[in-house]
Amino acid sequence: MDELENVLSKLETPVYILDLNRVRKNVGKITSSVTYPNFQIHYAMFCNDTERLLKFLKGLGLGVLILNENEFETASRLGFSKDKIHLTGGTFSKNRLERVLSYGIDVNVDSLRQLELVGEIRQSTNVGLRIKLFSNDVVGAGEGILPQDIEQAKEIAKKSNIGIVGLQTYIGTNTLDEQRYLDTIKSLVSLRDRFPNIRYLNVGGGFGIPYSFKDRSFDWKTFGEQASNLFEQIGDRRMQFKMEPGRSIVGDAGYFLTRVIEKRNDDTLVVDAPYTNFARPFVYHTNHRVRCIGKNGAKKPFAIRGCSINSKDYLSHREFTGDVAELPVSIQEGDVLCFSDVGAYSPVMQMDFLHYDRAKTICIENSGQGST
Repeated sequence: MDELENVLSKLETPVYILDLNRVRKNVGKITSSVTYPNFQIHYAMFCNDTERLLKFLKGLGLGVLILNENEFETASRLGFSKDKIHLTGGTFSKNRLERVLSYGIDVNVDSLRQLELVGEIRQSTNVGLRIKLFSNDVVGAGEGILPQDIEQAKEIAKKSNIGIVGLQTYIGTNTLDEQRYLDTIKSLVSLRDRFPNIRYLNVGGGFGIPYSFKDRSFDWKTFGEQASNLFEQIGDRRMQFKMEPGRSIVGDAGYFLTRVIEKRNDDTLVVDAPYTNFARPFVYHTNHRVRCIGKNGAKKPFAIRGCSINSKDYLSHREFTGDVAELPVSIQEGDVLCFSDVGAYSPVMQMDFLHYDRAKTICIENSGQGST
């Protein structure tokens, strides 16, 4: 067992590990692929809001995508400037929308009614529009104003002297097809011509990572080169290219460690973590790749059961999608399992339901480590 695995095997479990070196590499992969100079990444804070991570990303020059008032307070407290904070929320009540507009940051509204409320709250202001480019039959496609309703949006804006300064869209979750994003940029560029004061186009998030050995990886080099060319063709570098990645920055940088506390029926391992600590497999019925730290040899399929009383508390199961857990036959009580690709959503999806303690996150960078 190498030095790192020896350290990991002795950690108190359950626990999340976040590799900031991998985060830096992922950010570099994106920024080096996009050569268009007026480019800004707004990391999707809700993907993983560990404070050390957010401070680390701020140090790399990234901005943040926020959803609501609480995330604005966090971003402000951590020192993100207003031009680095971008809000694309859901549907706000009038009172909440008034508060959001008071922040002085870029805000994208997602319906004609929300745009009307902006006019009722504050005339002669600026907002962006969230555009719905894909129908509801596209898994994960976001909400927004339909392209055929653009003229109506312009009329609403004109009535209240609202400036439409940006267009944003979202095409789906964990998307691995770069061509879909390139087509999205083309659509946003064509819609841009219908507004005189657009200063940013935001292609949203949803950039994916492979969760299975069968999955392909997103081709950042191809995407970056072609996306940069599309923006250069606009002919005005004052136009800002914005993106809101989350999973693609932190997903493969995260690991979840849990210890085997019982070997049951020879094909099921019970671990010291309930699904409330690691909810993604339970919610989506999808497996994460998993290995046993420090142990090799002949392997066989195992189901991995959480320690709660819930009969459906499984962290990995043969009936879930993705790669079935293939672990050493010699695995025993006390061994530590390491789930991969859990940096996105899993730590923040933890629940208080059943009153188990939440798993902490330990951030590691270079040879040192620190906890949050």
